[in-house]
Amino acid sequence: MADALLQREAGVDEREGGDVDDGSRPDSGLSTTASDARAFDDGWQWFLAGYRDGGGRPELEARFVTTLTCEGSQWPGYHGQNDYWSRAQFSLDTWAKVVRHFGVTDEAAAADDPYFVGQAVAWWASLTNPAEQWPYCYNQSP
Repeated sequence: MADALLQREAGVDEREGGDVDDGSRPDSGLSTTASDARAFDDGWQWFLAGYRDGGGRPELEARFVTTLTCEGSQWPGYHGQNDYWSRAQFSLDTWAKVVRHFGVTDEAAAADDPYFVGQAVAWWASLTNPAEQWPYCYNQSP
């Protein structure tokens, strides 16, 4: 379902992939190397790979694609301006928890990385009520 939503809302083509031992992200099903992650489409495939690898609930994938589409218009550039980090628009307090949990040393790079944002969303959503964490956009989602 999330893959179909990706095509409709984000204009992302499905990519064939498989097991690759060349620096690809684990179990992503993508044949693109990690160094190409930020250039690969607009990041939605990498977001979903991170979300899945982070243990995100499959039934919420499409909802989070819609939520993050509402929250932000691009992957890079959300570095705490206006008190929010990443396309997921984590508050300063929540971002501090995410950074601490994952041992992040380069906050800007992490915030710009769709795969990491996917992992962070999966982790944070497992600890909280997503409808309260993303009160407007999550509740606008199907």
